[in-house]
Amino acid sequence: MRGLSFTINDAYVMPSKVLWHSLMKTESVPTGTPVFISHEATLTPPSIEDLTAFIGRYGFEVSFVNISSRVPDQLPFSKDSHINRANFYRLYLASTLPKEIDSVVYLDVDAVVVRSIKELFETELTLPIAAVDHLSPIEALRLWGDKSGSYFHSGVLVIDLDAWRSLDCEAMFAKILAKDRFRIHWADQCVLNIAFENNWQRLPVWFNVCGWVCKVIDSSRLDQEGRFLHFDGGEKPWKCISRKNRALLWYEAYADAFGHAFDYQSIKRSIWRRIGSEAKRVSLFVVRKVKVFTREYFLS
Repeated sequence: MRGLSFTINDAYVMPSKVLWHSLMKTESVPTGTPVFISHEATLTPPSIEDLTAFIGRYGFEVSFVNISSRVPDQLPFSKDSHINRANFYRLYLASTLPKEIDSVVYLDVDAVVVRSIKELFETELTLPIAAVDHLSPIEALRLWGDKSGSYFHSGVLVIDLDAWRSLDCEAMFAKILAKDRFRIHWADQCVLNIAFENNWQRLPVWFNVCGWVCKVIDSSRLDQEGRFLHFDGGEKPWKCISRKNRALLWYEAYADAFGHAFDYQSIKRSIWRRIGSEAKRVSLFVVRKVKVFTREYFLS
């Protein structure tokens, strides 16, 4: 049986509701699909009660899976970045979801669905994991079609849990976290790419329209074919006002989900705060580039 999985903490309760409503409106989730939310103590009992009631309005039941005992204390991410412990939860789905769930669709919740993604629940898996290319080079897209790329994004996954269990993938992930920490730039995403190098199944790029996809594919084509619009990175439409088309679609989904417009005033910041945030973003980018250069220099 194929399930649906999310990882949520208190900071993402509201965005997860927007995503869920858009999934329901586009009839993306087959009736009867088991729904699971992986979490730690950062998802509090009031939030669990709130999400249970919200998802229940649409005729679905949700199971909450506390995976605190599975996630290591020391993880490779910077406390100053938008990455946190929740990014690693998907590494432990094989051991924390029920054995009768033989595969799962995993979705990041910082997104909105504008066209049905039901196809993800119908995709036949031939490899342990299916995903969308992260960078999607335009020439690779031209040559090889929708399923181009060699480095995948972990925000939308179809996982063969039985394969993960038989291959003991969690032991593989643990070795990578211990021995390849210097190679891990983007949390679980790098772990998964190292683990499944040349052993992952490609999904059409429209199922995870992330920031890099938007940079290299014409916006008119994205408007016509995009399905899962993903706000990866630090710029979220509920944190900073955006007039980009993807963000406008998220604001529309918010209004449809809650029956009122998003309160833009709640996230308006002074010019100095915006300048400070931009300076911080640039400095983090420079630090990451310096680290990459240093590693490559000493390994060359």
